[in-house]
Amino acid sequence: MISRPCFEQTQDRRVCQSSIEKIVSLRPDLIIGIKDGNRAETIHRLDDFGFSTYVINPRGFDGVIRTIEHIEKSLGEKMGQEEL
Repeated sequence: MISRPCFEQTQDRRVCQSSIEKIVSLRPDLIIGIKDGNRAETIHRLDDFGFSTYVINPRGFDGVIRTIEHIEKSLGEKMGQEEL
C-alpha cells in the first residue's frame, strides 16, 4: 500500500503526519519511510508496535538507485530469494 500525500509544513521542512492507528490497522509486513518526510517519533512508535521499519534517505538519482538495490537485496535475503 502506498499512502496518500500527507505533508505538513514546519519551520524548515515538510513532514508527513501519518496516522499510526491507520498503519497499525493495515498490519503491514514492512513500512518504508523517507527520513526527511517522516517524524522520528512516528517511526519509533511503529517500531514499538513490533513492525519492521526501514527508513531511507536517498540523495539524487544515484542515491535512489542504491536505495532500491539495497531494499531489493534486503528483501531477497529475508525471503530466501536472490532476485525479486
